Parts: sequence; C-alpha cells; structure tokens
Amino acid sequence: MCDIVLKDFSEVMDNKRESVVTGNNDIELAVTKNGVQVSITPFEEWSDRPEGRFTLDEWVKAMTEWRKFLSMPKSLDCAVEFEL
Repeated sequence: MCDIVLKDFSEVMDNKRESVVTGNNDIELAVTKNGVQVSITPFEEWSDRPEGRFTLDEWVKAMTEWRKFLSMPKSLDCAVEFEL
C-alpha cells in the first residue's frame, strides 16, 4: 500500500496528474499540489476536517518512514521516530 500511495503522490508532485483520491478500508486521501486531506469515510463529521490536512512533503515523509517500519524485523522493540 505504501508504494502505491507514494507513486500516486509522486505523479501529483511531478505534474503527471492534477489530483488523486486513494486510500483503503475507511480512509480516503484526497491529494493535490496543495496538500493531502485525510477523511474517515464512515463518519461524516470526520471528513474534510482541518486536523486531517497535511502538506505533500509531510505525508510523503510519513509514508516513507512507515515503509521503513514495515520492513523492520517483527518485534515489540522496533520503532521509527521522525519529525515533520
């Protein structure tokens, strides 16, 4: 999933696409050059909230670090920390 989302984001950042709506399960990511809006789709009051707004750089950083975490050995001692 991380690779698919990062590819979608890259296409927006590289002007290959104007916008992308992606996500899975109950999460929707609306991506434009202006940023990423995260919405929790089953709950209308959790859609299009200011708390769910991020820059593209913030979201790419988070997804890149999440991919690193997923590739780590399975252990309760594994962690990835980063600053946005």
